[in-house]
Amino acid sequence: MAFLDAAGTCLILMKRDPPINHVLDDHGDVHHSFVIAHEGYPAALDHLRAHGVEIAFEEDRQGGVVNGPRAYFHIPTARCWSLSI
Repeated sequence: MAFLDAAGTCLILMKRDPPINHVLDDHGDVHHSFVIAHEGYPAALDHLRAHGVEIAFEEDRQGGVVNGPRAYFHIPTARCWSLSI
């Protein structure tokens, strides 16, 4: 794993053995993540839910590389995405 921080924009690169499983319940922690403003986080979750997107998991991670609230959800291709602040 490589962690890059470019003036607050974080990028984590991971090498996984292929294939990455596209089964909804087994994403192997591989996902795309978007950081949004703290004050926009609740509205973003409301928007996703209002458009039929199920939030699969929410947490407030502390003590990791990137800390704070985050929500994970799936898109139609079964890939996992997350929003964090």
